[in-house]
Amino acid sequence: MKYLYLTIGLMLCVSLYCTDNRIVSGSNFPFRNVSEIVYTSAIYPTKSEILEYHKEVGKQGRLLVGKAKDYTSSILLRFDVQGSYTKVKSAVVSLDSYSTVGDASSSFEGVVYRITSNWNEWETPDVTYDPVEIATFTVDATVGKRDSIEIPPGIVEEWNTDSTSNYGILISFRNANFIKRYYSYESRTSLPELKITVENKGEEKTEWKYSTMDTYLYTSSAVPKEGELIIDDLSIYRSIIKFDSIGIPENATINKAVLEMYLKTEESQLIKSNKDMIYAMRIKNDLWTPDELEYETKMLRNQQSSNFIDDEIVRINITGITQQWTTKMEENHGLLLMSANEALNAGKYVFPLDSLVQGKRFKLLINYSYRSEEHT
Repeated sequence: MKYLYLTIGLMLCVSLYCTDNRIVSGSNFPFRNVSEIVYTSAIYPTKSEILEYHKEVGKQGRLLVGKAKDYTSSILLRFDVQGSYTKVKSAVVSLDSYSTVGDASSSFEGVVYRITSNWNEWETPDVTYDPVEIATFTVDATVGKRDSIEIPPGIVEEWNTDSTSNYGILISFRNANFIKRYYSYESRTSLPELKITVENKGEEKTEWKYSTMDTYLYTSSAVPKEGELIIDDLSIYRSIIKFDSIGIPENATINKAVLEMYLKTEESQLIKSNKDMIYAMRIKNDLWTPDELEYETKMLRNQQSSNFIDDEIVRINITGITQQWTTKMEENHGLLLMSANEALNAGKYVFPLDSLVQGKRFKLLINYSYRSEEHT
């Protein structure tokens, strides 16, 4: 019986030796000493680039008018007004507001012009317009109600008589200190609306027309500074970052890898209503130009439970990408950083690569573990 107990004990020891996954560092064991060490390492970028896409471009999704920091924006609208009427008694455009960007402490004046050339809402609109104002209106600083614009009835009558003259209207501004965002027809609710009161054969009636084309034009005077990355909602700027050397042991296992970026609030245009703002995507080549850059379509976004603008920090979990780099499954060409709200907002986010504040450098934090084995 004693030999049986000894045999079972020996078999148990061999089994534990062969299947060990974690033995506390420094523990003694017959024939070998195994320890698993866990580290957190901070890796700093070795290369960065800001990609500038456009200085002026039209987008769809929301309609923006006004000025906030480096950005100015105007709206293009077109309504199909064809109908069986001869006289227009009144015409009122109304826009349902979505939000504001900037210092919305007081209203500003909106100015309307008549567009005189064709334009394409899906591309960068290159429009001409008659410089004579056809209407003005108040762009209210409050959100949640429609802003109204009275259009001269004669213009709508002309569009009805000759549809080829209907290129729509350009809505601009005077002395704005914020940007007002409205719903576009892409929202499918709260569409831009033209209410016309018409007369036909002595009968008066009211008709509602909805925009058939709409977009916005914006310009930016933002200039990137050395040592900073810029990401914005208007897709003027996206940024690239690369960590050439991950610098962990070859036999290490990556437990977690988190990108940390600290927001430079004084130079940013902040949108406090959103939480998820930044995407990170793995780049697939070394051609860092807007036309030639290739990147993975899978998007990783910041997922803090609170608004990163309040925390002044963005954290993005890129564990999977870092594991691919270190195991050579994918080549390390860097990361593309872009806004999660392109064409929907007017925010700009500036991140310094270096910081004088201790611990607030742009970095990749990697938590990893590896085994150290010593045979005895």
